[in-house]
Amino acid sequence: GVCPYVAYEALCKMNHDGLVEAKAKSEFTDDEIIANYRKAAAKGLLKVMSKMGISTLQSYKGAQVFEAVGLSDEIVDRCFTGTTTRIQGTDFEALYRDLERFHKAGYPDHESDSLLVQSDGQLHYRDGGEAHLNTPAGMVNLQIAARTNSREAYKEFSRITNEQNKKVTLRGQLKFKFDPSRSIPL
Repeated sequence: GVCPYVAYEALCKMNHDGLVEAKAKSEFTDDEIIANYRKAAAKGLLKVMSKMGISTLQSYKGAQVFEAVGLSDEIVDRCFTGTTTRIQGTDFEALYRDLERFHKAGYPDHESDSLLVQSDGQLHYRDGGEAHLNTPAGMVNLQIAARTNSREAYKEFSRITNEQNKKVTLRGQLKFKFDPSRSIPL
């Protein structure tokens, strides 16, 4: 089920701040708002489930209508028994290393180690951080190409983006067997 405690708190705060009344043009109690939210969430879940071909909640439980992507067989066999996984990935050792790293970042050994929250570059580009498809060098070349209609700048943008694609997308990991003798003329 859904356990939306944060949503409940946010809705109640919005109600106390008068935001709900201002938008709905009528007054609600906290209990009414929570009941309305639960009804809307249930309708939304049912709509998504019906689009997935799930007619009843009972038929969904344990149906394993998904595939585990990026987890090793070791994890899938132990935690998601019977789930399909064709693309291997991280194992328990790597998960533990991540857990240790996150714990160390959240609870540093010394107070002076980390007074500010460190950004790993997932949201903003950081040199040496999380890899992104769009890099500063690529964006510079794209802007130059757009402003000056430069083919060379666009080719450089394309080259940089294609190189990054190999690092950051699943599609970039694929290699196609291409035989020109078997191509279909257009």
